[in-house]
Amino acid sequence: MQIGEFAKLCGTRISVLRHYDKCGLLVPVHTDKLTGYRYYAPGQAKIFQQITSLKDAGFSLSEIRTLLCGKDTALLFAAKRIELLEMLQNLQEAEKLMSGGTKMEKRVIITENIDLPFVNDEAVIGKWKILGVYAEKEDFYLEKPAGDYEIKEFYFLPEGER
Repeated sequence: MQIGEFAKLCGTRISVLRHYDKCGLLVPVHTDKLTGYRYYAPGQAKIFQQITSLKDAGFSLSEIRTLLCGKDTALLFAAKRIELLEMLQNLQEAEKLMSGGTKMEKRVIITENIDLPFVNDEAVIGKWKILGVYAEKEDFYLEKPAGDYEIKEFYFLPEGER
């Protein structure tokens, strides 16, 4: 069938089919050398639907070409899934900022080796106990520690000695 008929069958414009032909995504089964007319087989409509579906999912035309060849499909889908999840997170943060919220800070957990030998020293100038780890400032006032924790003690000696 000629390009116009195929375009109607697929619900698209002729210019889109010409572009896909130029990119090597959907090449006509026959091109008349004299007139340059492109002819497509009805079965190629399935390939057009695949291209459209992958475009709607956010894939670029070069990525679609790779997927149609059957190369790295699992890897490309996994990478696109991660990319879209990051975009969704960015959208949620932007929405929160627009509604008067504050930017969510990533929670950083700092760990130190505090299993130092204890020395009973009269020169100890301070002592600090960790009683809990709180996810939100409000949780501190409600005395709701987040998760499991161990009670640790730090002793401060003169001039930073251990």
